[in-house]
Parts: sequence; structure tokens; C-alpha cells
Amino acid sequence: MPELRPDPPRRPWDVPDEPVRIPETGLDTDGDGVADTVVRDDGADLLIITDLDADGVADQVLRLTGTGEVRMIELLDTRPETTGPALDLD
Repeated sequence: MPELRPDPPRRPWDVPDEPVRIPETGLDTDGDGVADTVVRDDGADLLIITDLDADGVADQVLRLTGTGEVRMIELLDTRPETTGPALDLD
């Protein structure tokens, strides 16, 4: 059986300056080739949904309101089997 090795460490210059567009699935903001950020509108508000560990489940959701206020939405349960469609990045 082949030995599993961790990915080599990433350096700051390995991450692109601009997000890499992944069609239909979101943005790759850390340059690892996996979409990790999705932007959705919710009426007058904008939701920024981020998957920090590439497991396909939102780890952080920010709501930008029409008045310019930014709110972090608390995620009480982020287990894949209980996510709703707005929080599932797959």
C-alpha cells in the first residue's frame, strides 16, 4: 500500500493575488484548486459562504446587509449530514 504523505507546506507566494474562478461552484481564494468561497444574494443582503477546510461544508457565513453592516452567522451544527442547501458548497 502506498504511503500517504502530507501536502508540502505552502508559502505565501504560492497563493494567487486574485481569486481563481472555479465555474459554477465558487471561488478558489487560497490557490489549492478547490472552490472554497461562494457568494449568494438573499434579498437585499449578500451572503459570503466559506469552507475553510475543504470538506464541502460551510465553516463561516458572513451576511452583508443593504445598509453596509456585516454580520457573522453562527453555525450551530456543521456536520455534513445536517447541512441545509444554502450552507452546502457541493
